[in-house]
Amino acid sequence: MDPAEGSSLQSALELQGAMLGRHEQELSSTRHSVDNLSAQFAGLVERLDRLTLSGFASAPSTVGPSPLSSEPRVNNPPTYAGEPKSCKSFLIQCEVVFSLQSRTYASETSKVAYVISLLTGRAREWGTAVWESQARCCCEFESFKDEMIKTFDQSVFGKEASRLLASIQQGRRSVADYSVEFRTLAATSGWNAEALVARFLEGLNDAFKDELYAREVPDRLDDLISLALRLDARRELRRRARMRTEPVASTPLAPSSDEMNLQQPNISHSAPDGQFVVGSQGPVITRGHSFTIICSTESQYPGGSFHLFRGSNITRSESAVNHSSSFSFPEADYSHEGNYSCVHEVSVSSRSFRSSASELLLITITVNLQQPNISHSAPDGQFVVGSQGPVITRGHSFTIICSTESQYPGGSFHLFRGSNITRMNLQQPNISHSAPDGQFVVGSQGPVITRGHSFTIICSTESQYPGGSFHLFRGSSITRSESAVNHSSSFSFPEADYSHEGNYSCVYEVSVSSRSFRSSASKMLLITITVNLQQPNISHSAPDGQFVVGSQGPVITRGHSFTIICSTESQYPGGSFHLFRGSSITRSESAVNHSSSFSFPEADYSHEGNYSCVYEVSVSSRSFRSSASELLLITITVNLQQPNISHSAPDGQFVVGSQGPVITRGHSFTIICSTESQYPGGSFHLFRGSSITRSESAVNHSSSFSFPEADYSHEGNYSCVYEVSVSSRSFRSSASELLLITITDSESEIVNSI
Repeated sequence: MDPAEGSSLQSALELQGAMLGRHEQELSSTRHSVDNLSAQFAGLVERLDRLTLSGFASAPSTVGPSPLSSEPRVNNPPTYAGEPKSCKSFLIQCEVVFSLQSRTYASETSKVAYVISLLTGRAREWGTAVWESQARCCCEFESFKDEMIKTFDQSVFGKEASRLLASIQQGRRSVADYSVEFRTLAATSGWNAEALVARFLEGLNDAFKDELYAREVPDRLDDLISLALRLDARRELRRRARMRTEPVASTPLAPSSDEMNLQQPNISHSAPDGQFVVGSQGPVITRGHSFTIICSTESQYPGGSFHLFRGSNITRSESAVNHSSSFSFPEADYSHEGNYSCVHEVSVSSRSFRSSASELLLITITVNLQQPNISHSAPDGQFVVGSQGPVITRGHSFTIICSTESQYPGGSFHLFRGSNITRMNLQQPNISHSAPDGQFVVGSQGPVITRGHSFTIICSTESQYPGGSFHLFRGSSITRSESAVNHSSSFSFPEADYSHEGNYSCVYEVSVSSRSFRSSASKMLLITITVNLQQPNISHSAPDGQFVVGSQGPVITRGHSFTIICSTESQYPGGSFHLFRGSSITRSESAVNHSSSFSFPEADYSHEGNYSCVYEVSVSSRSFRSSASELLLITITVNLQQPNISHSAPDGQFVVGSQGPVITRGHSFTIICSTESQYPGGSFHLFRGSSITRSESAVNHSSSFSFPEADYSHEGNYSCVYEVSVSSRSFRSSASELLLITITDSESEIVNSI
């Protein structure tokens, strides 16, 4: 054996032995950390049991039994340090663990404790504070989950996702990174497939769009992204072949403003199976193979954790073991490309401190394709092999054959002649619209045109070349083409219909030196067609007249009938009305002569509420609804008759004066309240002036209020009010007529008073 080769082999074995020793040390430390974590978790569960038994909130009283051997073994999710965009994914991974190990995590508190045990950094500080405060959410996982989402999650959905999707651009990112963000936003945006294809194309870089438009653009989003990824991978391979060696600029994060200065950590990588090369800017990893990013620092403080950044976002966090953390990527993919850096965080005296960022480590993912073979054939044999290659006889056929060994299915070959690719960069055209009769509104995503009215789409560009033409695309298909006049073309739609809806874009085409060139597509213009229905009217009627008009609307007498009427002016035949009470539809009726009547044969308290009408009609197989009518407040009441009031004096010691009875002081008298029979039971209130003096239950629709010994304090104007409870609601009658009671000392005074 060559001594040089033996020395090289010895060095490699020593290096491999050192790496194995380090891995063994890391595994031992990891086992120790897992044992500590298990002990901490058991302590948390034991503490939970004690808190639960002492009446903590209203938590379940049992902790789930220890897992049986039948439950699958599940790895813990990665720890969570409070990153806004990964909050929900972390919680979902925890719920997967609960689902697979339902017996282990049978109680709500054990689920909450498990989640808190996986928190680090600021998330752990929050979880510790919530746990120690014995907050109610610690007794129920769903409540704890909601609180955690409110605190950390910043995911976007619905309108916000749609807004971000409308402005997303590739920028300087790879197509892989752009497509990942695009798919994430598209999942909750509610956009249709055609709009997503058009928006993905619009967000690509101009140079990349030029290359795409030179091919047949797929109609499906998945096919379009797949094509774009393949093209981007080829562009990247060509770029690396031409790339000059340039130093990588380091852009560390700003250090913490705290007083403690932690050393800048180190960042490195390893690839266990050796599937990488060191490029001019950093390691280039072969797609599908594993690699690891290692963050480390010199010993300053025990413990702590490392945050792995890609760009300005934390991707993962790991606790430090022997002052380092390893972030493993089992299968390299294009989504892993980017500039990585490490930040070390440590807690000292209950305060957290962060180091500055490490130098940048640029990770590039590639596919190593073999160099293809090129050959030729001449079916009729009209060639000779010259000193530099085949010499073909003019006028005869020949074939050039490209081939490669099998690595991936499909794909395509590009045949180059020299290195010339002739192309002209035309400016991106503009797109706008007009509606001559003004029948449109500007919606959140573009103009909304009223059906049946005209509108125009205008394509224009700045002056570069005379003439040319514009192609109007809807989605990925050309709908119409017009010659350019003064660098613009107008596409008129005399009568808007639903078939005109869609995402429109303009492409400018011009012929220069007998060759045709096309611009990239303009921005998208989303055209929506709608029907504007008038606001309907709402009114009421009561056939037997048992209602009054209150300050806020009609007051209907209970037990009597009433009708609510919805109507609208004639726009379209047919249709129907929906009667809403509050925000819920109570009934629906077909429209007859543009109105519908909703009858209530016997008014009851369940009919009270704010009513409104909405008109719905089908036009060209599409349903449209009007805005809601004004509100009609229906109130149900009970009309009690005015009660009667009278008096009696058992010993006859009274006279009837000009204003009412005059009672002799010291003698008894009685005031009687009565009413006609309407409802059983009830009671009477005896008023003197405006104050209730006494109340009595009604017996046979009357009550007697006795005064055994008349005194001057009994003088005054008395009246009766009847009160009865109907269907758990209380009603009062109006007051009776007044009864003036006068008290006197003797019969002579009675005579004088007459």
